[in-house]
Amino acid sequence: AHARKNKIVIGLCGGYQMLGKIIDDPFGAEGSIRKIDGLGLLDVITVLEKEKKVKKLIATHLFDNKTIEGYEIHLGKTSGLDCDRPMFKFDQKIEGAISSNYKIYGTYLHGFFNNKGACEWLLNLCNQSNYKNDIVDYNMKVNEILDSLAEHLEKHLDWKKILEISENYARNKH
Repeated sequence: AHARKNKIVIGLCGGYQMLGKIIDDPFGAEGSIRKIDGLGLLDVITVLEKEKKVKKLIATHLFDNKTIEGYEIHLGKTSGLDCDRPMFKFDQKIEGAISSNYKIYGTYLHGFFNNKGACEWLLNLCNQSNYKNDIVDYNMKVNEILDSLAEHLEKHLDWKKILEISENYARNKH
């Protein structure tokens, strides 16, 4: 429905695969259905593989050359005409796909919306740049929360007793 209204659609990982024309599962990695039609919003097909790709990445966003940290964790390889318009580059490879009308985007890069630059890009893409000041630096926010939790635990736990219990447990285990 969103695509029919000529709005922006972004698919991440399995969502990216579903935006394509076909998902082919020759090894039955995802179940008994070996081939299924996708939504056809991207001119790509995905062939699932036996081995899952798991990798931490530092990528370059190809629209603004900003560095994006994230990771990929997926089965399969996606290819097709819309892959000629990639979203990212890493390890001398290009990644992702963009429709010819620049409204449909797909990527395997998890965590890229944790990056302020990616959020700014999306707001600009959706003509919502007036919300840029509302973007939270995800990593900074996580660190603030963890620091606060550590301070609370330090203040309210009896660390000497915890250490004593831990040492007794370790001694008795051997």
